[in-house]
Amino acid sequence: MIKKRVLVVGAGIFGASTALALSDANYDVVLIDAGPIPHPLATSTDISKACRMEYGSDLVYMELMEEAFLGWDRWNKEWQEQGLAPLFHKAGILFLTTEPMSPGSFELDSFTALRTKNWNPQRLSPSLLKESFPAWSEGGFQDGLFNPQAGFAESSKVVRRLIEMAKRKGVEVLPNCPVKELMETEVAGKKKVTGARCSTGQSFEADEVILCTGVWTKRLCPELDQCFKISSHPVFHFKLPERHREFFSRERFPVFAADVTQTGVYGFPVIDGIIKIATHGLGQLVTPDSPREVSQSQHRTLRNFLKKSVPMLKDAELVESRLCFYCDTQDEDFWIARDPARAGLTVATGGSGHGFKFAPILGDIVLNVIDGQQSSWTKKFSWRPKLRQEMGNEEARAHNQE
Repeated sequence: MIKKRVLVVGAGIFGASTALALSDANYDVVLIDAGPIPHPLATSTDISKACRMEYGSDLVYMELMEEAFLGWDRWNKEWQEQGLAPLFHKAGILFLTTEPMSPGSFELDSFTALRTKNWNPQRLSPSLLKESFPAWSEGGFQDGLFNPQAGFAESSKVVRRLIEMAKRKGVEVLPNCPVKELMETEVAGKKKVTGARCSTGQSFEADEVILCTGVWTKRLCPELDQCFKISSHPVFHFKLPERHREFFSRERFPVFAADVTQTGVYGFPVIDGIIKIATHGLGQLVTPDSPREVSQSQHRTLRNFLKKSVPMLKDAELVESRLCFYCDTQDEDFWIARDPARAGLTVATGGSGHGFKFAPILGDIVLNVIDGQQSSWTKKFSWRPKLRQEMGNEEARAHNQE
């Protein structure tokens, strides 16, 4: 049987996971990226990403994450058997609130959903927070939950390792191949994508082309211009003094989200002497080429949060800050679907700031789409042209407010 040749464009977490899943399914896979791998501007490029199953009352993502956790455990076991360090760490996650958790809130809905699925999260009190997690200031947070099943992945290292795994499975991986345009033909009166041309002069022919191009997707599929938006979110890396590191270990300072629906602030335990703290929210609308510098007001806001909530970090040395760009959909659901107008083309993107944690199964979902296998997940992540008008209206409102 002749192998189908698949070209995967974009070697971030969507692309790396897809290349692995397709190679395991006996496809002939070529994976290319516009820059080095990991690409320094890719959303998946950083020292850490949260891996959690808290999604309010949305049980679909919770169940999806239950599957992903099994995948993370499987990868960790495989890596350790090869003498490699695990890259997913079950450090747990704190969701902190300044007011008591109330019905309909993200935190209480998540707490209830976890209990429904028998995960048994721990309800927090100010005294328990101070006793178990002493880096947090007293009196600031009154309620919340701790889920020990969650944690974080060392994201850039994960991408590198998945790329190495893909190479060993026979995937051809080529960096520095920026795609200029998709190659098309017409079959029985219908358009079909047959490959891609790069600005370097290279051309790649394929039976299937999968775009895992994140914030750059609209350049190759301009018809999707108003189905996605690009938003920016500040990320900060602080150098932790040696005398404070015991307070920020995984055991005493797990992944956290502090009044996340209000402040957007979340962060991680110390990794190689570095504390990462960032914000997640609506963000600012940008283009792929917009500057990635964090504003002074964003610096001040973060410092004020640290002074009030984590005082040992209020004067910590800032070693890096940048804006992380999300490829967002209006409903924040991923976009993993075949193009109904062009055969041979699948778009897998729309991570919307929460896609990395699903790395072990993103490629499986793409594989289901390629093979025509339906599931609740492929339906949720389908081609959704109705988002175009909704996204257009939102962008118009956002620009009018600037």
